[in-house]
Amino acid sequence: MATYSRQLIEHMLQNNSLLAQLKQQIRETTPRAEGVIKATEKGFGFLETDSGESYFVPPPAMKQVLHGDRVEAVIHENGDKKSVEPEKLIEAGLDRFVARVQKREGRLAVVPGSPLDSQRSKSTHQKQPG
Repeated sequence: MATYSRQLIEHMLQNNSLLAQLKQQIRETTPRAEGVIKATEKGFGFLETDSGESYFVPPPAMKQVLHGDRVEAVIHENGDKKSVEPEKLIEAGLDRFVARVQKREGRLAVVPGSPLDSQRSKSTHQKQPG
């Protein structure tokens, strides 16, 4: 009986046009910003908008994006501080990603690098004349 009731409630919520309207209204009234992600080496970043505004992107949210990505983000206000949570990737900032794979504590980890790392690697592996 409990399974039947749960399934019925889930079905009603999924197919409820009023619920769909409410979700749309919430989405339309939630403050948002669009801009480009600027990452820092410390794990946090900033969303820079075309109008010059800057919003803090906390470390957990930075795990969803990369430096240079253009995103749409939800604005969160906590007192006089504003932060954003990226919600939608509009355009990827990178067309190439350079990284090293390392084994850490028995697990593989991807360590981001820069395009210069791959150039340095090539130059150090080339044979020196002589």
